[in-house]
Amino acid sequence: MPFKHRYALENHFIRHGEEFNATSVAEYERMADQFMNEALPNGSRECPRRNGGVVRLEPKSGTIGLLGPDGYVLSFFVYSPLGGSNQTAIDYFRLNCR
Repeated sequence: MPFKHRYALENHFIRHGEEFNATSVAEYERMADQFMNEALPNGSRECPRRNGGVVRLEPKSGTIGLLGPDGYVLSFFVYSPLGGSNQTAIDYFRLNCR
């Protein structure tokens, strides 16, 4: 299932679309939907979140996807730590699995 609200989709596309070389909102949404709802890519990890959703990580690229408990995509991005942080994509994944 794609993003629930058009505003959230457009906001995430503006922030993260370039990370995936997505040329349109529709392409970004298709990529997010595919990452979150198709078979888990080789080497990727998935775990349930406390809220009933799902988090996925593709470790080589640092791609993270979050699915809400209602089955809609919440976020799709390539992880990069905030300035001064040593947090890795796997750390982010583990924090979201608790």
